[in-house]
Amino acid sequence: MEGGAAPGSPADVQTVNNTQALRESLHCLFRENLSMEVSVVVDMLHGYKNVVKHFLRQPSGSSVFLYVDLDGAPHTKASWFEKLEADGLKLSEEQKLRCFFMIQEMEAWILYQPGILEEWGRLNGYTRQKPGMQIADDNNLAGKVVTDIPHPSSVISVLLGRYFEKVVAGRKRKAKYGKLKTAPALLDLLDAGLLRHQDEELGKFADGCLTVCDD
Repeated sequence: MEGGAAPGSPADVQTVNNTQALRESLHCLFRENLSMEVSVVVDMLHGYKNVVKHFLRQPSGSSVFLYVDLDGAPHTKASWFEKLEADGLKLSEEQKLRCFFMIQEMEAWILYQPGILEEWGRLNGYTRQKPGMQIADDNNLAGKVVTDIPHPSSVISVLLGRYFEKVVAGRKRKAKYGKLKTAPALLDLLDAGLLRHQDEELGKFADGCLTVCDD
């Protein structure tokens, strides 16, 4: 799976802990959408090219799946594979069936359930700004299809800064988003079962994983 700290990056304790927290949050999310008999191992390998290279080394017919950001709308899947081939990374048709996408980024999952930002703010001691405004009614979300929203991580960053702040060392600080620092806590608040029905790719992954494991 795409995500986690970059290979060769300074292995400080906080980065290691945050990467582990993200892996565990993703593990729980997937685990809740699969049967109790299935063992799930999430291997986070940072960038998508590194993930693909690792995936291509897996034996044919293995129960290993590829999960990456699409960084585009749903109709761009074919272009994603073409870009890979241009870089010398070609997936077989069988391997493509084991490839799933976070459309457009992992943070899209959070945008499906924006109410969890309220709970995250309360749990982390933030004061809600614009209390009369529902986050789902923000101009970044209202009337929009989640999978059509480019750069969901940027939208999360805007929403946290716009609606949550707290006093730190005598100064007001707006909430900030960090993929490794903030995402695990947000993912833990998601209703995993509901998300499976909201996000088509996640539903396909859960169904495909169970099919392979049954075989």
